[in-house]
Amino acid sequence: MERLGPAAAGKLTHGGGRAGGLRREGGATRRLFVVATAAALLLSVVMLVVQSQGSPAQAASNCKSIDRTVAYRDRVGSKQPLAYFQVSQKWCWDGRAVTYASKPKVAGKVTKLGAERGWRYGGLLGKRDYYFAYKGLSRGGHTSIRQGGFTVCAKNTQCSQKTPRVQIIVYHDGNGFSVANS
Repeated sequence: MERLGPAAAGKLTHGGGRAGGLRREGGATRRLFVVATAAALLLSVVMLVVQSQGSPAQAASNCKSIDRTVAYRDRVGSKQPLAYFQVSQKWCWDGRAVTYASKPKVAGKVTKLGAERGWRYGGLLGKRDYYFAYKGLSRGGHTSIRQGGFTVCAKNTQCSQKTPRVQIIVYHDGNGFSVANS
């Protein structure tokens, strides 16, 4: 292959290696530039996604946890627990936004007495997580909702369903609360 001087760089020359036999001198420099630009663009997109999802390290040092438990108790005699459904979540804020909301931890459990009385935990039935505007702030709040399912098949009765639902609502100023339905 002939060597071209600096004045001819970028001109097409005939040579092997590519279909059609044409290749562009100086192409390696251009390819390197394109690859570096694409990598920088990809890195900036990844960093933007990470910032939008947040993490405790990126969030302000203002962080709390909140949890809520729905407990089912024996109505006969001892009032001992039969089963429970618990949801807990950590969140952080900076006064202008909820900067981080963890994936809620969910625990559903049937006690030994509950199992003897026909209780079974069927797992998570539904979930939803979202940020919302509050007091003029686009990420002023965050909500997480989890719903579990229990089946109760007591002796000599038909089976019934229990579907506890827990909603956790947190705000940009560190306030938060939870609501539960059984």
